[in-house]
Amino acid sequence: MEGVAIVESLLDFEAAGQLILASENETLPGAVTVALGAARRNPGGVAAFLESAIVEGPYPSVVVGDLTGWSNALRTAPAKLLARLAHAVQPGGSLFAGFGNRHYPGGPFAAGTLSLKRACAVLDRVGFTVAKQYVAMPDQRCPALLVPVSASEAELACVPPALRFQFAPAYAVVGLRPSAEPYAER
Repeated sequence: MEGVAIVESLLDFEAAGQLILASENETLPGAVTVALGAARRNPGGVAAFLESAIVEGPYPSVVVGDLTGWSNALRTAPAKLLARLAHAVQPGGSLFAGFGNRHYPGGPFAAGTLSLKRACAVLDRVGFTVAKQYVAMPDQRCPALLVPVSASEAELACVPPALRFQFAPAYAVVGLRPSAEPYAER
């Protein structure tokens, strides 16, 4: 019952803030935040809280620094979780997601990982524009570097161009939901 009490206390939040699925214990005043550690300890309770938080939205921004960890903890496909989180973003808002590279040689096809192409396709399918793509190093959980994919030639010069992104340990994307069209009276 302790998990239920925690979830009920977390439901007292302000929907106008950001929604943050924290990798550790990151917080931001006014944001609806839940930690990955809580999801690992109580996946059902945190999934229920997250669903309530999404329903209470939308939010100006949603941040999931470790989509891989979250999808594993909640036992859901990363593409499905990414799409669900995208639906919590208000028109004109943004989504940041970091995730392990599905093709990284250190853990090829590991659970919870995505290819950059697949993540961008998911966001495109739900109506987002992918504004930025990054290589996250050393990984998505706590990147010391976010190298823009468009300008990665200098930072990743020692890796042949054909393999540059295959050897990236993780990626991050910033997606933008278009602003709502003004209502046209007839």
